[in-house]
Amino acid sequence: MNRRIFLACLALGLLGIASAGHAQQAPGPYRIAFVEAGDEEANQHFLDAFIAGLRELGYVSGKSVVVDVRWARGQVEGFRSAFAELIPLKPDVIVVSSTLGAVEA
Repeated sequence: MNRRIFLACLALGLLGIASAGHAQQAPGPYRIAFVEAGDEEANQHFLDAFIAGLRELGYVSGKSVVVDVRWARGQVEGFRSAFAELIPLKPDVIVVSSTLGAVEA
C-alpha cells in the first residue's frame, strides 16, 4: 500500500472514531490538522500526496474535509507553535509526519 493511501486511511479512520462522539452534531466537513516536520519548499509533496489520497477516497479538500496545514520547519518550537494555532480550531484529527511531532502533539 502506498504512503498516501495509508495516511489518508489512517486519518479517515480516526475521523470515524472522533465522529462517533459527535453523533448529534450537524454534518459538515471534517477538519484535519496536518503538521509537517520540514518546510513547505522541501516537503510540499507530502501534503500533495495526502490530499490526493483523500481525494481518491472521495474526500474533497474544502468541501467534505478541511485541511489546516502548518510547517514545523525542523524545529521543536515549530511544532509547538503549530499546535498552539491548530488546537483552538478543534480539529477532528491531527496528522503529523514525525515522531517528534507526535510527541509534541
